[in-house]
Amino acid sequence: MSESEAPSTPWEQPPSELVLTPGVVHAWLLSDDAMLAAAGRRDVLARDEADRAARLEGARSRAFIATRVTLRILLARYTSDSPEGILFDYGPLGKPRLRTGDIQFSISHAGDRALLAFSRTAPVGVDVERVRSARRFDALTARFLSADNARIVGRATASARPRIFAEAWAQREAYVKAVGGGLYATPDLLPFLPGRVPVREVLIDGTLWSVAALDAGDEYEARLVTAARVSALRTFSTRSL
Repeated sequence: MSESEAPSTPWEQPPSELVLTPGVVHAWLLSDDAMLAAAGRRDVLARDEADRAARLEGARSRAFIATRVTLRILLARYTSDSPEGILFDYGPLGKPRLRTGDIQFSISHAGDRALLAFSRTAPVGVDVERVRSARRFDALTARFLSADNARIVGRATASARPRIFAEAWAQREAYVKAVGGGLYATPDLLPFLPGRVPVREVLIDGTLWSVAALDAGDEYEARLVTAARVSALRTFSTRSL
């Protein structure tokens, strides 16, 4: 799917049966109501997840519970397993992955929004960022963005810079999650393009990457990155699961 051909990606109500085929990516947006409903089903969490939630405080604990519960419920629908029967292994940096099966996934939350992305076989990363004016843009861009990407953020007007930075940072985080590395160790190789382009493709060292901008609301910017050509991107939004 080329950039010029990419359709808009409005959020839709999910179908009763979820089918995820190779080349197709599903993204899910949860607002505050859906997160609150998911948080009420914490009984599906594994012991280690419940222990981690207990170590967090307030909004961070609620967001962690809501996203992990939602992840389990959706993976159960994709795999026909039970939510509490989903088993994870963890990478060196704590990134979860399914113990069995070929579904790749990524989760992110910020403020009263959460995003989840699912792909079959291809690594995927997703990130949502709140647009905030009180951030140390110069220091963060210089440290974590490539020189070209940092220049794009730096050239933005003062009024536009918070949103441009949020876009660039969401892409950076999504790429790191897709690679499975850490923010410090993973080079910023994806060229940044401001604006909500639905899907664009970038070839890096022989690997084709697809980058999609997701509309998470006026106060947010979100990006999805996957190491494959996206034949279809379906975006779902729901108040309950």
